Amino acid sequence: AVACKSESSLVSNNAISLLKKRFNHIIIFYDNDEAGQTYSKKLSKKYSLNSIELPQDTAGTLPKDPADFIQVYGQKHLKTFINKEILSIN
Repeated sequence: AVACKSESSLVSNNAISLLKKRFNHIIIFYDNDEAGQTYSKKLSKKYSLNSIELPQDTAGTLPKDPADFIQVYGQKHLKTFINKEILSIN
């Protein structure tokens, strides 16, 4: 996992090239807020990367970030969700 300082932090072409050389799969996983989704789509399109986002809850709302998701559903459920998403990409 690599974490940027914020969703609006620019990731350099060099950083993406190094990551692509080192890893078979790079997946973008930003917060569900507007900034996170905007930059997730931007990076995904620019570098041809896959992205995942947290699912809506039963009320149709999105948890803002993984910490909010864990508060409601627990860490185990977050891990299960992420693993399922990664498997669906491969």
